[in-house]
Amino acid sequence: MPTLSSYRARATSRACAFALTGLALAACGGPDSLTPKPDPIDITIPGLRAEGHGAVSERYTAELWVHGNTGYTTTWGSRTLNGVQAPGNAIKIWNVSGTTPLLLDSVIVAGVSTLGDIQATSDGRYLVVSTEPTGSLVIYDIQNPVAPSLVSRYTSPSISNGVHTAYVESVAGRLYAFLSVDARATRSRLVIIDITTPASPVEVFSQEIGNPVIHDVFVRDGILMAALWNDGMTIFDIGGGGKGGSPSNP
Repeated sequence: MPTLSSYRARATSRACAFALTGLALAACGGPDSLTPKPDPIDITIPGLRAEGHGAVSERYTAELWVHGNTGYTTTWGSRTLNGVQAPGNAIKIWNVSGTTPLLLDSVIVAGVSTLGDIQATSDGRYLVVSTEPTGSLVIYDIQNPVAPSLVSRYTSPSISNGVHTAYVESVAGRLYAFLSVDARATRSRLVIIDITTPASPVEVFSQEIGNPVIHDVFVRDGILMAALWNDGMTIFDIGGGGKGGSPSNP
């Protein structure tokens, strides 16, 4: 019966044989040649290598959301390339089914220079995007993921300063967007929009908050968490904390 040492001896001899074969093939220019193969794409950070890279040169790429095999990125600010200036008003649509993202199309949001957060609803039916400095919340139907169609664009005095971040989550069977609104002429605000009927969003809560701004929010299990810049983080009950709170009365 073969012993452990005999298995090791066989493995060693096979490894040596493979190594010698490889060197012979290399010397002859065979299929296992030691000629260096192209490295994976090296983006810009030393020590990190990317599987694939989808370039966007005319605009700055900002936020990202992926649903299934489709990726969506927003764009930010204003970028000038070869004397041509482009605002951050484009949603880029990508095929991310492979290791290299493939740019398929763009959707332009009129009247803005920065697109903020982007998120698909959990059922993959709608895509929600926030805008700055002209504040709005834009909702697209993405039943065809690579061809978003506009459903509604919500604006109000409460979000006119610009929507910096938006988080979409269900609470008690209804769908809400939780918005961090910029401080400009007025203080920053937390604004909550009921988007259960995407064609007719309804503002259910608006409150000045933050020192000096509210920068981001997160929602889980009926709990709303807010990042308040100089004041750290605050947690609110909106239906899951047992304090009687709701999205309309955190």
